[in-house]
Amino acid sequence: MTLLQFLELAGVVSALFSGFLTLLIWKLKKQIDQNEEAQRRRDEARMDFEVYQIKISSANAALAKANAIALKNGRSNGETTAALAYLEEVKHDQRSFLIKHGVEHIYEKL
Repeated sequence: MTLLQFLELAGVVSALFSGFLTLLIWKLKKQIDQNEEAQRRRDEARMDFEVYQIKISSANAALAKANAIALKNGRSNGETTAALAYLEEVKHDQRSFLIKHGVEHIYEKL
């Protein structure tokens, strides 16, 4: 085997090895990108859930305040009705959010 043939063979081998490494790195990058996207979606959903938790807590506080005022005055007032309506609205929004993400989670695992 001459030196030229040896260099040609070494070039082919290194080209194949380089191609294999390029393919491997591309697959790893694709997997990392998919994981980062999934994490971003989870983080957004977590933030939305925390916003709903704060809203529901505020609605409960508003309803408690309205009830306290109604008890103090001895009669129901418009605040109680408004607070109850707000609590219902937030509760339904939160339920829709949880149902949507629950169904997404079920189908992600299949």
